[in-house]
Amino acid sequence: MSINISDPLSLLPYQSGLADPVLIEAAANAANDLTAPQQAYKIGDPVPIVFCRRVSGNGGVMISPGATEGRYENDGTTNELTVSLHLVLSEGDLPTIPIKDVFVGPCRQGTWNQNYDRRSGTWIPGNFITVVTGKIPWTCPFYCGTSGRYEDMTTLSYVNSFPDGSQRWQQQVHVFVREGIKVTRIIDSTLGPSNNVIDLAIYLMNESGIIDSTLIDNTQMLAGANFCQTNGLLFNGVFKQSLNLDDWLAQTGNDFLLRLVETNGKVGYKPRLPVNADHTIKTTAIDWVFTFTEDHLLPDGFEIEYIALEDRQPVCLQMIWRQQPDADIGFPRTTEIRFSNEAPNGPFEQYDLSQFCTSETHAVK
Repeated sequence: MSINISDPLSLLPYQSGLADPVLIEAAANAANDLTAPQQAYKIGDPVPIVFCRRVSGNGGVMISPGATEGRYENDGTTNELTVSLHLVLSEGDLPTIPIKDVFVGPCRQGTWNQNYDRRSGTWIPGNFITVVTGKIPWTCPFYCGTSGRYEDMTTLSYVNSFPDGSQRWQQQVHVFVREGIKVTRIIDSTLGPSNNVIDLAIYLMNESGIIDSTLIDNTQMLAGANFCQTNGLLFNGVFKQSLNLDDWLAQTGNDFLLRLVETNGKVGYKPRLPVNADHTIKTTAIDWVFTFTEDHLLPDGFEIEYIALEDRQPVCLQMIWRQQPDADIGFPRTTEIRFSNEAPNGPFEQYDLSQFCTSETHAVK
């Protein structure tokens, strides 16, 4: 899909260098490898945070959780293999996952139970494979993990059986999460799942302990949350990388048209664009507030820098986002954005928002 933009000011954040750096060529973040082998957690791996909220048929995220424990046991006659996996879905408390939203590979299959703050399942991990006469032995892992503690984590015990000779026993388990971890939403002060990036930012600040709660500017945060909510700039994704929090807050804010600011020693977010009283983006002329003249400048205190010509040529922006159907696996989409009658054949620049963006409106803005 192509969208022509007639107003040059609509791409001012891009021209001003406020857009994220161009990514190298790679598959979209939303491109799940459904038939990949099951992932296993390693000591030191960060626990992901699943943050989303499906509203009016939009939102949610497909996750591919790693396993911390496994059990492999076959039938001594038929050689049918039963696989039990203990999966860590997310830090925090997730609402109950509907049974239709658990997959092995691309298929809904198997049984499971879910718990918070403790281990799921009562089975003992290990490899209990025996050789059956006339059957090809299963080649399952021999190191299957040991039981551990799972404080403040949502876990899943997944059990499935596979007929003799099946190649699907080692495929990755996927879970479609419609409602992410429970947080106190800043807009309505209600405990529950959220798709507002401001709620995620406040959660990360509080949980990390890096920014004291008294140093969070709740007034600015509320304004930022209303801006995102009103303009459809919503977060439906997984936070799973070990990053510097300040860098993440600043970089992610760009993708939601927010600027991380510090006022009177308190941290908050402000919209990068002018807004109306109802939090919509202001598209009419902006009234001037103050006129600067040479009388307000120190000697040699003003300098003009020109942007290089190659940085001012028209380009076509390819925005990647994730379409998330209600009863199927999500897939990446691309929307092209360019000035009217400019750059019909490129050059092209690609920006991948599919890790958290499930709305074309968000991607376009």
